[in-house]
Amino acid sequence: MKNLKLNVVSLSILTVVCVLSIGCKNSNFEPLNNRISELEKKNDSLKLLLDKVNQKYVFDSIKIRHIPYCKNSNRVNSIYREEIVFAAYNVNGGSLVIIGDSLNFDNGLNVINGDTLELKNGAFQNSIELNEELNRYKGILETQNEFGKPFIRTISLIVRAKDQ
Repeated sequence: MKNLKLNVVSLSILTVVCVLSIGCKNSNFEPLNNRISELEKKNDSLKLLLDKVNQKYVFDSIKIRHIPYCKNSNRVNSIYREEIVFAAYNVNGGSLVIIGDSLNFDNGLNVINGDTLELKNGAFQNSIELNEELNRYKGILETQNEFGKPFIRTISLIVRAKDQ
């Protein structure tokens, strides 16, 4: 008799649990499961998009620079030459240009006797004194942002001075 009572109670509990889980599963959990599935798809697509963005160069700002050719005569019936340049940079302090005498690669990339140039209106202003016929200087161009990959390049320039 005791076993029969235990079986009846166990069977009753099992029946109530089954009814509740079937009732809840069909009515209350289905919209939640659909929403979870939608959010998982959105999350996957956002991860894919972020992976793509992190493989690109990302800039905060862009300026357009108009640079006339220095030998333009600006005379009637002459050819006028120019360059139009898109200059992209980051305003978060992530863009810099360092100019100096030479580069050193021993412990990373370093500029010897380097000077960090100031960013004004999307351009880094530089001036050098021409002390010799051939004046050489080198530097680092760098820009990086919270997203995207960093852009780092070295430059090596020579300016020929004319005799007066």
